[in-house]
Amino acid sequence: MNLELPTLKQGLTFSYESKCYKNKKLFKGDNAKRYFLDAIKSCQKKHTFKLLAAKMDSNRIHLLIRTIEKKESIIVIMFSIMDMIEEMYNRDTGRSDLIWDDVNRMSIVEESKDPKQYLSELNKFFRKAEINNIAMEDINNIEHVENIQDTTSKIKLKASNF
Repeated sequence: MNLELPTLKQGLTFSYESKCYKNKKLFKGDNAKRYFLDAIKSCQKKHTFKLLAAKMDSNRIHLLIRTIEKKESIIVIMFSIMDMIEEMYNRDTGRSDLIWDDVNRMSIVEESKDPKQYLSELNKFFRKAEINNIAMEDINNIEHVENIQDTTSKIKLKASNF
C-alpha cells in the first residue's frame, strides 16, 4: 500500500518538529550533530528549500523551512531528513528501530494570526539554546541557509521578511 502524503501550499515558512519515539533521548554527542547536519546537507542536494533555522535536542528536531513554489512539499523534505537521521543512527548503533514518534507538529508562519509575533516567538525559541553544541560555522556551511546571523553562537531570525 502506498502512503499518500497531504498536499500543502508551497512558498511558505513551516515550523516543523519531530520527537523521538516515546520521548527517548537518542541524540547526544558528536554523532547526533553529524546525523543532523549530514541529513540536512544530503536533503538539500535532493530537494529545493530554504533552511531558516534548525535545532536539535536530545529527543527531537525542530526546523524552520521555507518551501519553494512548484518544488517539494514540507512533508517530503522533513520525511527525507528524518529517514536519513534514522538510517545513520541505526547503522551506527547496529539497530533497526523506528526512532520517530508518529505525531509531528507543524505550523505555517504566514497563516498564523500574527505572523510577525509568531516569528518573534520562534526567534526566542531558536535563540534559547545552542543547537546541541553545533557551531555556527557548521550551520553556515549548509547550503541555502538564509536569515541566520552569528550572534553569540546562537540563531537569530530576521522578522523583516514577513
